[in-house]
Amino acid sequence: MRHIFLSSGLLILTVFSATSFAQNPSAKEYLKRRQEIRTKIISLQTDLKELRSHPASENERERNATKKKLLQQEMERLTNRIEYARTRLMKADHISKEEKNRVLSDIETTKAWIEELNKAISKINPQEPKSRENLQKLTERIQKEWEERQKVKFRRTIGQSRILGAEELTEKAGDLIKNLEQELSTLERKGIDTQNIRNEIEEAKNQFSMAKEKQKLALEGYKNIDPEKKSEDLITQAQKYLEESYVNLQKIERTAQSTSRIIKSLKK
Repeated sequence: MRHIFLSSGLLILTVFSATSFAQNPSAKEYLKRRQEIRTKIISLQTDLKELRSHPASENERERNATKKKLLQQEMERLTNRIEYARTRLMKADHISKEEKNRVLSDIETTKAWIEELNKAISKINPQEPKSRENLQKLTERIQKEWEERQKVKFRRTIGQSRILGAEELTEKAGDLIKNLEQELSTLERKGIDTQNIRNEIEEAKNQFSMAKEKQKLALEGYKNIDPEKKSEDLITQAQKYLEESYVNLQKIERTAQSTSRIIKSLKK
């Protein structure tokens, strides 16, 4: 059975950002759980494909049981993502109470929807004659409610959560630039010509400013999304700004790596 939900997509993170992400305990737990769920879904899809290669009359109950497990894992996948978004939001000190409460309200609404669906899924008995029909109806209901009410709200919440992650990385990038400037100042006091390196650092500072501006634009875009209206263009634009900010951070990382090597050689 194909995934019910559309993926919000994953940004390509560099060594710098991936390392920072992995050092976050809540992020490590989220990634671990995400991989576990993904593995289960792939295994269940493989099982279902094998079951479908035989006549339904031979294994219909087993098929229904597998479909039920797939639905449950899809719910678990959503829960994992929304819980991580909530954890990240609660740790953010720079967000206003009003904005934090608005996002938390979206999260609680989505969680209530998931819990309602989990109850409906659990009531389906794969051994009953109408379980196939009930599973089909429930799947159609989930898809309909997702498209009409939940998808935009979910993507807005996850988008704002990803901005928080980008802001954390940007703060680390700023600290990295400051450290490099201190290293340069030390070399300059020793009379070493560092103009070429200084130019690279200035470009990194420019990329830093651009990353912050793109994140600001992305956040404003997500704030303006109305779950009751068609918001695909706003979501696409906000994601574009967020991805562009990651490009800026990647450029800072490359500059930092090359500059660090040069500084190290000049110290010898």
